[in-house]
Amino acid sequence: MIPLWISDHPVIVKFSGIAEILGGAGLLLPFMRTAAAWCLIVLLVAVFPVNIEMLRQAQSAGASETWQLALWIRLPLQGVLIWWIGWAARLRLFRQPHS
Repeated sequence: MIPLWISDHPVIVKFSGIAEILGGAGLLLPFMRTAAAWCLIVLLVAVFPVNIEMLRQAQSAGASETWQLALWIRLPLQGVLIWWIGWAARLRLFRQPHS
């Protein structure tokens, strides 16, 4: 779901898919973990408006309640995924301070 004003939709979709795969693989490599985590977090923040637009379009098109519920659940799930990536990468921002 890419806004119409952005050209080369297939290229953007492929790029984001490759970025997700590389980011996930980067989390497994200690020397890449921090950079991969921040790239994945930026990607999740960047696609958040698209998720809102998908929900808005589903509502205006009268999509099923099940689909609309899934799209509603997806919104806070982005925050959970961001936290999880930060936690998995051991980013200080996402860790509890030691007492």
